[in-house]
Amino acid sequence: MPNFISEEDIEQAAIKKLVQENDYDFLNCMTAEPETLPDGSGRDNKKQVILPTVLFNSLCDINPNLPVEVIRKVADELMKTPASAVIMQENYRNYNKLRNGILVEYEKNGRKTPDRLKVIDFERPTQNRFTVVSQLWIKGEVHWRRPDLIIYINGLPGARIKIVQIKYGKFP
Repeated sequence: MPNFISEEDIEQAAIKKLVQENDYDFLNCMTAEPETLPDGSGRDNKKQVILPTVLFNSLCDINPNLPVEVIRKVADELMKTPASAVIMQENYRNYNKLRNGILVEYEKNGRKTPDRLKVIDFERPTQNRFTVVSQLWIKGEVHWRRPDLIIYINGLPGARIKIVQIKYGKFP
């Protein structure tokens, strides 16, 4: 009789490895019904894919020199999805934000002060927060999606993983 490794087995093994060996945070966002909120993600609606609380806290951690109001404004902007964006242009803009940071300006000692907010800390990678999220329902334009795992960096999705069942047994 052939043996099976289930999707659940693979998912749990991946979560265990990421959490125990790589110090990832873990969120299980499984809900029986797609529309159910709260689901542990902190999202306001199921069309969002960004983890708002993780994003804000991460930006505060890696930008301690910036005022909280500036960080809140940037986090709110990062969570907005443009209604009619040209995908290639928007992806390039987002890539530049991730890679180079975001220019910000705030008042300090009565003067406008320019600075750069880091979205990802490339100089000190351990300062970033890595999160593995399982079973997150996402409302698309037409259909619901629920990837098995999503890897987040500072509350921003980086990779989506769909696990398939593997059959193993004796080879001829």
